[in-house]
Amino acid sequence: MVRKRFPDTAPVGGIPDGRSPDGAAVARRTETAAHAPPATLAEGGVVPLYYQLEAILQHRIDSGLWPSGTRLPTERELCLEFDVSRSVVRPALDILESGGKIERVQGRGTFVAAPKRVARLAGIVGLFAERSDDTQVNVLEVAERKLDADLAAVLELPVGGAVTYVSALVGIGETPVCLCSSVIATERVPWLDGLMEGAWPEVALTGDDHRGECRATIETWGSLNEFEAFHLKRPVATPHFVVHLIQSQLILSRETPVEDAWLVYPADTVMIQVSG
Repeated sequence: MVRKRFPDTAPVGGIPDGRSPDGAAVARRTETAAHAPPATLAEGGVVPLYYQLEAILQHRIDSGLWPSGTRLPTERELCLEFDVSRSVVRPALDILESGGKIERVQGRGTFVAAPKRVARLAGIVGLFAERSDDTQVNVLEVAERKLDADLAAVLELPVGGAVTYVSALVGIGETPVCLCSSVIATERVPWLDGLMEGAWPEVALTGDDHRGECRATIETWGSLNEFEAFHLKRPVATPHFVVHLIQSQLILSRETPVEDAWLVYPADTVMIQVSG
């Protein structure tokens, strides 16, 4: 399994090695100090102890006291600091992990996770039509297929018509953010021929005069399987959500569907940006 790399050494509960707090960071911590939760846990209250502990640790992350990459204190150290048992510490850390705030690395410890990446909601047509310098599309498979009845109805084409199937891994910088499985109406997207030949398309749709509407719905929530986890570089069972997207194109002034895509996003590291 591919894991996020961290420095060989990292301080416990402090600033990563080789860094010093800059003026902005100090100002941010001072500004948020007034909004910090109590530094001690209140027993016998309505709020469970592990929720109180989770709030304290999350504030240390959000305030910048523990920047991305910082190694958290061990469970034992947290038990000693807050005078609680591991039955309080562990669920607090579980909540932070499920929310994408921290990342546990076997044999290394628990670290503050990198901030979530903002991924643009788009299928293959949208990604190639509106390219951005920080977005990479790694095509995993391209194949010619025939339409079944269900897809023929979606794409408004005859059953058995020719379409192009494309699966791709989308990344921002070095971070994988989406797995895309797409069926495209080949005759309506002629520049897609370059993909069939193993080349990056030289001509793509550009401008609002050509792009149609994009309809998308979140279909399911769940956990990554082994294939998805391998490509997205996340642990198996990481929470994810699946988006069903239908991209249209203006053809003879009519909204015409050109792509039916299924997009898998890891929920702990990605936020979706929907274009207005």
